[in-house]
Amino acid sequence: METLKYFRFQHDFDSDKSVEVQFNYDIIDKKIVFINLYSNFENNLPKNPEIEFHNNEYRFKRTFDTDNFEGKVETKIEYVKDEYSVILISEILKNIQQL
Repeated sequence: METLKYFRFQHDFDSDKSVEVQFNYDIIDKKIVFINLYSNFENNLPKNPEIEFHNNEYRFKRTFDTDNFEGKVETKIEYVKDEYSVILISEILKNIQQL
């Protein structure tokens, strides 16, 4: 079975609160297929996503609105690197913006 490809975002606000979002995806016929999204904040999906590249790491800036926190966080993206990673990023951003 093929290894699941994903982006995973995590940010710790303090000792007892963190944000984690995971996008699963697959590559079919050289195209990215957006599978699903998991988040530990129900109904609080990322807003205003931006991708930047720093020191060989992609960084994902996003805004989370929750009962206890409102603001922008920047975290490292962990992902399975492949030749379609740039396409994947733009595809994920497009899907986020359509949510």
